[in-house]
Amino acid sequence: MKRILFTILVLSIFFLAACKKNKNDFDPNQKYINGAFISNEGTFGSGNASVSFLDFNSDSVSNEIFMDKNSRPLGDVLQSMSLIGSNLYCVVNASNKIEVVDAKDFSELGAIEGLDNPRYAVGAYGKLFVSEWGNGGQVKMIDPITFIVEGTIAVGTGPEGIMVHDNLIWVANGGGFTVDSTISVIDPSTNTVIENIVVGYNPKEMTVDANGEIWVICNGYVEYDANWNIAGQKPSKLVKVSAQNLEVLKEILISETLHPQHIDISPDRKTIYYGGGYGFAGIHSMHYANETNTQIIAGDKYFYGFNVNPDNGDIYGLEAPSFTENGQLHRYNVSGEFVKGYEVGIGPNSVVFW
Repeated sequence: MKRILFTILVLSIFFLAACKKNKNDFDPNQKYINGAFISNEGTFGSGNASVSFLDFNSDSVSNEIFMDKNSRPLGDVLQSMSLIGSNLYCVVNASNKIEVVDAKDFSELGAIEGLDNPRYAVGAYGKLFVSEWGNGGQVKMIDPITFIVEGTIAVGTGPEGIMVHDNLIWVANGGGFTVDSTISVIDPSTNTVIENIVVGYNPKEMTVDANGEIWVICNGYVEYDANWNIAGQKPSKLVKVSAQNLEVLKEILISETLHPQHIDISPDRKTIYYGGGYGFAGIHSMHYANETNTQIIAGDKYFYGFNVNPDNGDIYGLEAPSFTENGQLHRYNVSGEFVKGYEVGIGPNSVVFW
């Protein structure tokens, strides 16, 4: 019965005209509405990954919502989540699977098993495209109805962020535990890589500005000697890429010694935000056209991740003081002023707005 229900839901998502969920559509069974899901990695090896929900109406957080609904743990290391229609795809990295739930009440719809170190997922063209670290770096194409892997595309090392833009699939090859400096561009009509664009060291995530150009956060790289002393570093950069010509338009140095790895953008796509990752303080903003750079959130916080609310521009910073105790979500307004803090799960890394 669950598989039949899942088939109906996915068919409506992937093969009908795409549209944003209308929050005014009343569903008597809907528990979660008008809020944000928080991805909590948990403690590596402990199988205690979790999801929290911030309810905008009550301004309160519910933790462990997958466990509460399904009476079982989610798995080991929740790397990311992807919302497609009303289905939430929870990429559980160390468990090598994707748990699929109905975002309205968090009931389980099934699991995509047997993956190889999955990282991020995006839905497009009737398929789920998943970046994986396995086999040197690859993207798996998965049928969202049957959960069958339909193909594998080799990309660069340690692929991370993956997105759809201008009818192409863009993959940031983040280097894994080594170094890569490329973005792989996939043509989904042929399921082949049509270009590997050289950007900065270890690109992690991407966003699209108001002109339709790609901005990439390149984390840089720290080299260690046998005693784990720093032996050298590669700089972090923002790199602008032409979506039409598939070539680098501009490189902006961030730091020779600091290594942010997350990027997001304002609702009007004119203000780029970057930060997050260990050792990088606060969050910076930059106008997409004049490239004026400001530290919009001061450096008293070291966020593990952050996201921008696409509706009102609020900034959500995620703090993971350790991976054995609950973390914090810090909400800021568009001016970078602190609004409120919330306790979430262990190792919070990202937010999906719903």
